[in-house]
Amino acid sequence: MLRYLTYSIIKDFLTCPEKGRLSHIEKLKKPGLKAVLLWGTGIHFGIEGFYKSGVNPSDTFEVFWIDACLNSKEEIEYREGETGEELLKAGKATLAKWVSHEETPKEYFSVERNEKIEICGIPFYATIDFVGENGNLLIDWKTSSCRYNPAKAHYDLQLTAYSYILANVLEKTPQKVGFGVFIKKKEPEIEYVWGRQRTKEDFENFERIVRKVWRDIERGEFYKNPGLHCNWCDFLPLCLGEADVSDYVRKDDKYYGRYEES
Repeated sequence: MLRYLTYSIIKDFLTCPEKGRLSHIEKLKKPGLKAVLLWGTGIHFGIEGFYKSGVNPSDTFEVFWIDACLNSKEEIEYREGETGEELLKAGKATLAKWVSHEETPKEYFSVERNEKIEICGIPFYATIDFVGENGNLLIDWKTSSCRYNPAKAHYDLQLTAYSYILANVLEKTPQKVGFGVFIKKKEPEIEYVWGRQRTKEDFENFERIVRKVWRDIERGEFYKNPGLHCNWCDFLPLCLGEADVSDYVRKDDKYYGRYEES
């Protein structure tokens, strides 16, 4: 059984408790490593190196990508039409555009901030991508193939969770929260999507969600919740009886940590 929660765990259990069980309790995943996940992780490494060491993020991405492609213990799965060389060029070009974007913060308060707190007595772990302006600015970096709906940042549960953590750790609620979106196209785009400051009511609702998910896990309430999300779920073949548990592998610590949260 789980000993803690993260945003990703909560998201999966809210979407489909059976997916949550398979992914986070059984720790199953399809064999192979999705190139899109690896690409997002490289973007995060590039940003982290830029803020902490002043290193050109495109150079960091290139080193990361080449090393990952050469030394990955799992086969890297590319989408149709993708190649490793094209994704390398896209990563470098995207980060070069990010550095020069007018809304990209020039200074930081913390980057890739690891926090563990207790929410209503429940251990909760988080890695917060970016905090600036002495704790008043919260950004979560995202990679996407399309633009974000502007309303997403106003109500997104991940931004609420991280605002909650900062409010407890720093004793201040970030005034400006949002996403820095890396849109992966032939001509890369950077988009900042800003949302409202979270309120006491948002935090109380978040606590209710945390308690509900934890309680459901303890009770073993792992029902299937069919919907459109099934179309991109790795466990659909298992649910349809077209695959067996033996067709999946166990996540190792590296995958279960950073790749999953990026």
